[in-house]
Amino acid sequence: MFFCAKTTMSDKTPTDEERDAHRAYLKQKSAQLLAAGPTFDTDSEKPEGSIMLFEAEDWEAAKAFVEDDPFFKAGMRSDIKLFAWHPGGYARTFPIDAKSI
Repeated sequence: MFFCAKTTMSDKTPTDEERDAHRAYLKQKSAQLLAAGPTFDTDSEKPEGSIMLFEAEDWEAAKAFVEDDPFFKAGMRSDIKLFAWHPGGYARTFPIDAKSI
């Protein structure tokens, strides 16, 4: 399992087309994706970064998972850190409404 932290967002605001492509990508990868979403500073309403928690066969597949995201391809992500993660325990079912992605 892998954890990707994107600690810096570009100043570029995504277009509706880019946002739709990003959401479609996450939906397409739903069998691998456990959680994803923006991160915020305590005093900000603007995302400061994002995280993704997902399954991948190896480091190369994990890197491809991140780099194939339309937001990455559009240059909206920088300072990406990818980690292998060995959970001590987790719930396989994650009750999130896909519209909130």
